[in-house]
Amino acid sequence: MNYINEPLKATIMRRVHRVYRMRQVFSLVSAKPLWLLGLTGILAKLVSIADVLKNRPAFNDFGSNYAFWSSAFLHTATTVQITLVLLAAVSIFFAKDLIKLSLRGDLSLYRV
Repeated sequence: MNYINEPLKATIMRRVHRVYRMRQVFSLVSAKPLWLLGLTGILAKLVSIADVLKNRPAFNDFGSNYAFWSSAFLHTATTVQITLVLLAAVSIFFAKDLIKLSLRGDLSLYRV
């Protein structure tokens, strides 16, 4: 009654272990830095970040900075706007996960 086909058992256990390892490595927390890196790369391809930073007003002038950055965001291509919104959202969720992990005392990105 308790006979299990050994090759079948080995195949099933190999798949179970593979899924377990993949879930640890590709958890949502460890995927977020990859998303940030990818979105930053896309943004760097779409926008000359050095030129934008060269044209911005002085850091301590809040009103001019607000006008510059809001105008720069509103008058850019839709793909750049979507990339910036996704970058901000992923950054916020990654920061939330890091805070949650630090409060738990475990900064390992492989377990959540």
